[in-house]
Parts: sequence; C-alpha cells; structure tokens
Amino acid sequence: MVVRRLETGRDRLVDAAREEIRAAILSGRLQPGTPLSVPALAGQLGISRTPVRDALMRLLSEGLVQEVRRKGIVVAAFDRRELYELNDVRAALEPLAARHAATMLDEQSLAQLHELLEAHGRAATSDDLERYIDADLSFHGFIGQVSGNRRLAQLLGLLQTQTRLAMRAAASVSGRMPIAHQEHVAIFTALAKGDADAAATAMHDHIINARDVVAGPPEGDQPR
Repeated sequence: MVVRRLETGRDRLVDAAREEIRAAILSGRLQPGTPLSVPALAGQLGISRTPVRDALMRLLSEGLVQEVRRKGIVVAAFDRRELYELNDVRAALEPLAARHAATMLDEQSLAQLHELLEAHGRAATSDDLERYIDADLSFHGFIGQVSGNRRLAQLLGLLQTQTRLAMRAAASVSGRMPIAHQEHVAIFTALAKGDADAAATAMHDHIINARDVVAGPPEGDQPR
C-alpha cells in the first residue's frame, strides 16, 4: 500500500482541536506568549491528550505557536526582527500579486475591490482593531486572489495568518491606520488604471512603510 489508511475518527479530533485553538489565538483569547499545556487544553476540550498534541504540531508548522526553551509550546509572539522579516517577505511577494492583478481585474472585480477599499477606510477611522485587521487583510487577500497566479495566492494566504498576529502585536503604533488607508487608495488607483508598474510600486512602498514603522531596523545584524 502506497499510503496508509486514514484514522478518520482521530483525524476529526485533531482537526477540531486545531481549529478551536487556532480560533482562540486569532481572536486574541489566547495572547502571544501564553504557554499551551497539553493536559490543560485536553481537559478544556474534553478529549485525550494525543489529538491535542498533534493539533499543536500542525499549528507549529503554521507559525501560530512556537517552541520556547524551558516553557514548551507557547502562542507565537513577534519581536522586532520577526515583524521585519515577515514584512520583508510580503514586500517581495505582494507587489508581484499587484502587478498581475493590474492586468487581470475586470469591472466586477474592480467594483468588489473598491467596496473593500471603502470598508478599510471606515475601519481606519474606528477604534475597532479587529475590524480594521479584517478589512486590511480582505483588501490584500482579494488582490492575491485576482492575480491569476494560484500558487502565489496560496503563499499569500499562508502569510495572512501570521500577518494577523503581527498586526495585533503592532497595534500600539499610533496614527498608522489612516496613513495605511491612503496607501491602499494609491494601490487601488494604480490597479484601476491597469498600470502594473505603478501598482507593484505602490504595494511595495506600502508594505515597506509598514515594516519600517512597526519594526524599524531589526535587532542585531540588519538584513542587507
């Protein structure tokens, strides 16, 4: 047999545990740095320890939890270097998505993107951080989806989970949200014109600006 027979009952428990813990992390119910005890989680979820342990291993591969010496597995916390590196990766990938999207957007997609832009503008003037993060990720995610490059869209989708945590970690930076919205307007304007170069540049500048504001130069050796 080339592949093993799936243990469907156990797999369902692992998936359910992963989704519940994942939701608690993404919603902020489990804060960055919080130790994740397998026995405690198993007790709260009403299941055995094995599927909880497997669920944590999956979350580890997603970057939502980290292994810390002498603490075990904890909810992922972003320091300045990690914030810098995450946005560095985004700055390499998202301009490519914007470049492709500029040539792929039809009238319907452009109208949808404009609705997301307006929602982002409203969220940027609110005091609701989660609403703002949702609106921001929806705008960026849509551009990835309409880029026409499925592999690129998948990679960006994987990054969005970590980006959500990073945005929450950087929430103390005041005044950034209205500025970010104006940068989104510049991205949308370039996309609406079908200007691939301008769209890529606007996206790159937007992410680099966010990187430098929330992270500054990384501690230690700065990437060159």
